[in-house]
Amino acid sequence: MNRYTKTALFLMAIAGGGLFSFAGCGINKPAGDDRIDGDVGMAGLALTLPGGAILNSVSYQVTGPAGFSKTGTVDVSHSNTLSVVIPLPAGGPYTLTLSGVSADEALSCAGSTMFSVIARQTTTVSVHLICQEARRTGSVAVNGQINICPQIDGLSASPDEVIVGKSLALGALAHDTDAGPSSLAYSWTASTGTLSSPTAPNPMFTCTAPGPATIKLMVSDGDATAGCADTQTLTVTCTKATATLAVFGDWPYGNIIDGAPGFIAQVNADPDVELLLHVGDIHSGSQPCGAAYNTTIFNFFQSFADPLVYTPGDNEWTDCQKTKEFSSGAPLEELAKIRAQFFPTPGQTLGAVHKSVMSQANVFDAAHPEDAAYVENVMWEQAGVLFVTLNVPGSNDDRLPWAAPFSSPAAQADEIARRDAANSRWLAKAFALAASDGTAGVLIGLQADMFDPAAFAPGGDGLSGYDALVKQIATLTVGYGKPVLLFNGDSHLFESDLPLADPTSATGVMHPVGFPVPNLTRVTVDGSTNFHDWVKLVVDPSTPAVFSWTRVNTP
Repeated sequence: MNRYTKTALFLMAIAGGGLFSFAGCGINKPAGDDRIDGDVGMAGLALTLPGGAILNSVSYQVTGPAGFSKTGTVDVSHSNTLSVVIPLPAGGPYTLTLSGVSADEALSCAGSTMFSVIARQTTTVSVHLICQEARRTGSVAVNGQINICPQIDGLSASPDEVIVGKSLALGALAHDTDAGPSSLAYSWTASTGTLSSPTAPNPMFTCTAPGPATIKLMVSDGDATAGCADTQTLTVTCTKATATLAVFGDWPYGNIIDGAPGFIAQVNADPDVELLLHVGDIHSGSQPCGAAYNTTIFNFFQSFADPLVYTPGDNEWTDCQKTKEFSSGAPLEELAKIRAQFFPTPGQTLGAVHKSVMSQANVFDAAHPEDAAYVENVMWEQAGVLFVTLNVPGSNDDRLPWAAPFSSPAAQADEIARRDAANSRWLAKAFALAASDGTAGVLIGLQADMFDPAAFAPGGDGLSGYDALVKQIATLTVGYGKPVLLFNGDSHLFESDLPLADPTSATGVMHPVGFPVPNLTRVTVDGSTNFHDWVKLVVDPSTPAVFSWTRVNTP
């Protein structure tokens, strides 16, 4: 609060006079009165106002002996001085109090002083006025309202990859703790494609162009405050209606490794190929296992321009204990090396361009957390077909006894049991997903030739280790009722057949299936020193067979 100090009052008493007067510029008496009575004094007051301030009126009060009191108001609305004359008996002491408020009520002034009136003498008195500004603060009434903003708990897309023209189901989970001020409102948008109902919690999304589509959801509870609505995004993949793959395996072997750069260049130059599938065995069964060689093959894989999916064969881990491979490594230790180098990021392919796939390391049966070890088992959907790979090596599914110094029947039996169980659960999951997503076909990629006549013949490695898997494939394929294509390597000679269509055929009797499976086709790729061609596979769900292929000669 500001205060202003003024010295603005003088009093004058004249002997024999009879008036008390205070004035702004001097002493004033009533007009025409020049007398000064003997027992009456006269006082004059001058008041200087603050700069720019205007007082419309000033109130005064004079108090004195024997209860003397005199009050009054002086109109100063038309003057910058204060002047008034009142009768005042000689004597004292007297107290004079002045007060006034400026016209705009911005200033409030007050002051007082004591004095005495002496007959026939002039007494000068100063009054100290203090002016205070009115308070400039006010108050506001606030009515607060608390709102807890909504929250999106999760988004889903089932499946997360479909071909152009097909639809997938979107789903959202959201909550609003205080259920207000309005019910939850959903707003979906998509970078491409169409939504069946942009305001529904669970709309359908239809792909209209190949490539990734970013789906965004905003959930609001009616509070328009910026930042209160919650948003989340997810990405789905719209694939072409057809797909072309390069499928090969048992490569590169021995001295044919010198031709690897030419083969890689040939595949990279093919404008149709968009993905590669390697079905295992990255060196021959007469080569030692080793990290340096694995690195060479890894670098070859990374030289392919398109994503490459690789499933291990037997030569790079199961057979490393064999004397034929110079007893170069313990099987499980070599498998761990393969996983570390070729599967460093679960769910991500090799190749210069990476593709996201489902890995058993990330999507395993919660009741069997041990399945997470099988990072090499993957699946994905492309061009309306589900693809799945399994770690199924040759050598009768690793049942040929491990040689010294790595012989360990208990460890070997445990390895087989754990891997076979994980494979079985992964395969069942693949067919269940294919059925729920309405895919047009299923492709299985693995290394072992489970219908190899040389292994089935007396003295061969045997095929009994695959009986349970073949029976499961047969059962799931018949139940699925659509084309299923099995790709394998291992035996190195191209073969295309329907191995279980006739239970009494040469291949039909190799495993105890006992019922026909007409919709299962098997292709064995050329490999090893017979690697003179690779398979160019076309996937087209619009055709009855879904799968078709040609053999392309290597350079």
